[in-house]
Amino acid sequence: GSVATVSADRVYGYGENSLMGITIDSEGRDYIQIEAFGSSSAQIMDIICRNGTECTLKCKANNCGYHTDYYCLNGAVCNIKPAACLTQCGDESGFINPSKTCSVAGVNCPLIKTSLSISSMEQLLDEKKEKLKTDEKYQQFLKEM
Repeated sequence: GSVATVSADRVYGYGENSLMGITIDSEGRDYIQIEAFGSSSAQIMDIICRNGTECTLKCKANNCGYHTDYYCLNGAVCNIKPAACLTQCGDESGFINPSKTCSVAGVNCPLIKTSLSISSMEQLLDEKKEKLKTDEKYQQFLKEM
């Protein structure tokens, strides 16, 4: 589903659509921080926070709400700003913001999946890949690359 995989301690998305279509993977890192501040910068993006890593995602405005998925594997520490995305957009299943766009203080929150096994994450990534095949915004993005 993604056009690139990024592995870095800090990833900055300050330009419009700057992180769109990528996967950020924390593998082999103790800490990663992602700032999604540009317009629509983190839409259609995956963040994988693995066991032993502390991950922080900072979102503003509409930047993290459209097909932005934050996968928090077992043993990972996942933070988000605004922190209320974790407390106000959840349900009992561990899926936070599962079926709708949830906004906190004017910020669209990503879909946050907590306490995942690697196999569960891989299944969710495969399901997302299938959904994106018919997503007009994503298909237009691919054409413009």
